[in-house]
Amino acid sequence: MNTDNKSLKKELDRMLQLYKKLEFDQKLNQNISQLKKLADKQEQLAEQGKANDEQKADNKQPTGDNKNDKQDKAGDDKKSAEQKAADDKEKTDRLEQQQKNLNKEFEDIKRTWTS
Repeated sequence: MNTDNKSLKKELDRMLQLYKKLEFDQKLNQNISQLKKLADKQEQLAEQGKANDEQKADNKQPTGDNKNDKQDKAGDDKKSAEQKAADDKEKTDRLEQQQKNLNKEFEDIKRTWTS
């Protein structure tokens, strides 16, 4: 009877270790999945930022070849450029905030992983 208890205890210990390993593996897979999602979001944000930078560079380049065309459009271009600059700043601010949120999520995941 004593040997039955010992083998039962060993079996329970082994089952507990397997359960803990399974729990760990599940948490690891969940964290990997979250990190992949965050990496995808960061990549999208980087592409959006790059597109915004390119758009800003395109807006700075003169489009008309004729001086009269430039003078006629100067008033309209100034207003539209100011509006575009405001829109670009808003987009940039929004992207920066999203990036900060993603970085915070990433740090939270790292903390849970190391805990």
